[in-house]
Amino acid sequence: MKTSLFGASKYPLSEVIGVVNVAKITYLITRKGAERLAYKIPTKYSYAIHSWLLSFLNK
Repeated sequence: MKTSLFGASKYPLSEVIGVVNVAKITYLITRKGAERLAYKIPTKYSYAIHSWLLSFLNK
């Protein structure tokens, strides 16, 4: 995990397991835990995140 100038965490794609929505909060699931991405993200954006990430995780 790295921290950029703006304080955002960055994870190598190999560490990412998936994305999940729980109680209107979108989480990024990694091998070391979970990171909250957004609260009440619109469905179309949530679907876009899941669809984009899925293409990398299935390889």
